[in-house]
Amino acid sequence: MTTVYNPSNKFEIKTWEVEFRQTAKRTLMARVYQPQGAGPFPVLLDLHGGAWNNKDRTANWLMDESVARSGMLVVAIDLTRAPEAPYPASVQDANYGLR
Repeated sequence: MTTVYNPSNKFEIKTWEVEFRQTAKRTLMARVYQPQGAGPFPVLLDLHGGAWNNKDRTANWLMDESVARSGMLVVAIDLTRAPEAPYPASVQDANYGLR
């Protein structure tokens, strides 16, 4: 049986954090928002805003929770900020997260 995504779903969610990647400056973390129920669930990778200079995986928590409650597994990751390392460090983090 295939599960069909329906944005009007109202799942309970479980949220936790896990180490995502180690950089020279800090440990990057990922926050996972997992719908509780029979899956499989589609996945959304959340790359926060902040113009590569600020913010972290918690920047879009309200949206991430809402999307997860609708039946999508959401993974929000930290990205290396511009003051920590030059381009393309943050893009490499995003690529790593996608894999």
